[in-house]
Amino acid sequence: MLGGIGIRFPSFFIPQRLLSQLPLPDYLGDGPITIFAPNNYAFDKLVDQDVNLAVMTDTRLSSILSYHVADMALTTSNVTTGFLLSGSGYYLYLERFSFSNRIIINSGTNVLIPNMTASNGIIHIIDSVLLPPTVEVTGIILKTKEEDLSVFGELLELTNIMSSLQGVGPFTIFAPSNAAFEKLGASTLESLKKKDTVLLTDILSYHLAKGYISSGELVGGEFIPTLAKGAATIRVKANGLLLNDVAAFETTDLIAMNGAVHIIDTVLIPPPIKTSDP
Repeated sequence: MLGGIGIRFPSFFIPQRLLSQLPLPDYLGDGPITIFAPNNYAFDKLVDQDVNLAVMTDTRLSSILSYHVADMALTTSNVTTGFLLSGSGYYLYLERFSFSNRIIINSGTNVLIPNMTASNGIIHIIDSVLLPPTVEVTGIILKTKEEDLSVFGELLELTNIMSSLQGVGPFTIFAPSNAAFEKLGASTLESLKKKDTVLLTDILSYHLAKGYISSGELVGGEFIPTLAKGAATIRVKANGLLLNDVAAFETTDLIAMNGAVHIIDTVLIPPPIKTSDP
């Protein structure tokens, strides 16, 4: 059993103790599965994050533990950059750096000891406890609203699109930063807000897509169907760094309960619309 590794490796006894207290998915014992196992130092870091496992409900604690489990045997050689469904029902974002074989999870957690094998799967020891998302994509936008997405959040609320992004999803949002909207020009933006909300709705919908789409999947040449009229597509440039040849990624792969958010530096205009100040 994978939990037995905790007996042989002292730095991994806390997950084993917690696993024995709570019901987790049936496949935990059967396998093949993968566990991303935080070491003791990872649990120590939770104090700085103001996270106290001892006072959590069983439901929340079980969700956290299940977030470290995947329903497959995954070695580092099999990891590809992208989203991975966890046992909690929420996604992890895995990045693999082929030149060093380094694996990073959710943009900040390192795999310290990879590929520990057991009879029913694989364990990777990691340096942080992975916390599943607690907000939807709208929550990420609102959380970032005071910083860099205030214009985007305001426009989504103005057009009532924000309410449509609540619920099951999943959705991927390419969210223009405040600086991106500044490129449109103040008068154009004000005109859209006050006079042409239909056009504004179509422009905003062009930044929304169905499904989980990670930045790592966009290697170039893809066409992403959006929620704009006619399912107008976003074109990914050959190197995967630009959308429609104009928009670069500023922040990527912000994971929500019902999707993902990428912040981009230019507003995407669906064809055949043209919008800018003279």
